[in-house]
Amino acid sequence: MAPTRDSTLQNLAVFDFDWSMIEQDSDDWTINSLSPEIYDWVREKRKDIQWTDLMGQALSHLHDKGFTPNDIQRALEQIPFHPAMKEVLRSLSGNNTTVLILSDANTVYIESILKANGVRQYVSSIVTNPAQFDAEGRLVIDRLIPENAKPHGCGNGCAVNICKGLELNKYLEEYGPFNRIMYVGDE
Repeated sequence: MAPTRDSTLQNLAVFDFDWSMIEQDSDDWTINSLSPEIYDWVREKRKDIQWTDLMGQALSHLHDKGFTPNDIQRALEQIPFHPAMKEVLRSLSGNNTTVLILSDANTVYIESILKANGVRQYVSSIVTNPAQFDAEGRLVIDRLIPENAKPHGCGNGCAVNICKGLELNKYLEEYGPFNRIMYVGDE
């Protein structure tokens, strides 16, 4: 659902996801909602293990404890999504604005939350860590920038699994130019 180049310059609204589009951290919410015990383990390990990898391990622990994809989906559907943000997305969509989510979350979380809140159709593109349920029902998250990838050297202090500046530049090269660019979120 990515935008196409045409002769009319559109605006671009870029949103981070956690604490920007939604009013929570989707990782913390999901793990804590399903298993406070595993959430405590995450809090103990968060300084020792890269975040995306840690979330992958936590989700594996959830699976080992018997949590299913449906359990994860139900937790995601409960994440607070402010009605005003829904209106912002509707308004942007109706006002010649392409909406891009550029986030350190993951595809399953973002897609599920957007669909549960009836706003997926207002988002043109999502750039984030890929995720999918495997054949056993375990949610597997991969880094957008693989662990063994050559450092990209941007110097912005970005996360090792995603460089939002690099991803935004790639997006602009492919789908730009845009009349105006708005950004909501952190780094």
